Amino acid sequence: SLCFVVIWPLYREVFAADFQDRIIHHWICIRLEPLFDRRFAGMGDVSHNCRKGFGTESAVQALFKDIYDCSNGFTKSCWVGRYDISGFFMSIDKGIAWVLLSELINEHYHEADKECLLYLVRITVFHLPQEHCIKRSPESLWDKIPDNKSLFGNDPYKGMPIGNLLSQLIANFYMSFFDEFVLSLGFKYYERYADDFALVHKDKDFILKAIPLFESFLWNKLKLKMHPQKRYLQHYTKGIMFVGAVIKMDRIYVGKRIVRNTRRTIMHINKELEEGKELTDSMISSLNSYYGFMRKRKAYAIRRGLTKNFSPLLWDRVYMTNHFFTVKIKKNYDELFQYRREAIKSTRRRIA
Repeated sequence: SLCFVVIWPLYREVFAADFQDRIIHHWICIRLEPLFDRRFAGMGDVSHNCRKGFGTESAVQALFKDIYDCSNGFTKSCWVGRYDISGFFMSIDKGIAWVLLSELINEHYHEADKECLLYLVRITVFHLPQEHCIKRSPESLWDKIPDNKSLFGNDPYKGMPIGNLLSQLIANFYMSFFDEFVLSLGFKYYERYADDFALVHKDKDFILKAIPLFESFLWNKLKLKMHPQKRYLQHYTKGIMFVGAVIKMDRIYVGKRIVRNTRRTIMHINKELEEGKELTDSMISSLNSYYGFMRKRKAYAIRRGLTKNFSPLLWDRVYMTNHFFTVKIKKNYDELFQYRREAIKSTRRRIA
């Protein structure tokens, strides 16, 4: 694998699997995703990450509906608890993950290549990318990563590499057993995105009494711990922050962190262009991911205000669609952009 450290918005270690390994990952995903999705659907679609048709938007809308239903149309009192897992990806127990995956495959997968699938899943789960990787970032950057956020120095039987497609899918499946437990306690209103989860109930004490049960299940069954600081319990009228949005009775608006991160992305692109670097697909995609999230909110003034941070060099290459929804490449620059894309694709084909 190629290993590097991203420094923004947080210092984080990322592993990019070798091209041949990525082919195997996709082969496995084609077979496992339908099994995972049937499991998620059977629990009421409370899991919203790494699933087709789901994402941060579906998580926010589902939680809004939960609050609306639990409060009987915002006419009765209810409480919302928000929590997450400490060092989630680095804490996943590979042995437990393999047992859960093998049980799922043996019970629900009946194709002729079952043994091959079991073999490849086991190899992937217990793979140690940190032992044979090419580091593309200075060693000094790893000093800035907390111990519980890195595979280097971690227990070899724990942790999934951030950056691998299968890591995301397996992590989501791993947490589905916690979803199952929460629902079994009588929580009708519950949503999860990755390791962030929220639950709604009319009785504040019911949520508080459930916390020790959550902690016990997470540790005894999955070897995970709830984050000691990231615990919030508040009345729904105060406004609920969840996966980048703030949910209130009359509207859902953009969280301050999303606005801050969008501004930082713009500034980073401005700097890259000032240094003589070319505009890339990833730059445009990064901008549009933020603007795409904001377009579903009542955030016209915010979107318009953020474009004021575009440098003249950036404005030379792009324009905004109506209502500041999407960043588009100007026609005269798009021809050069398309030529560069084709050159990159051609180079990759030759390498392959």
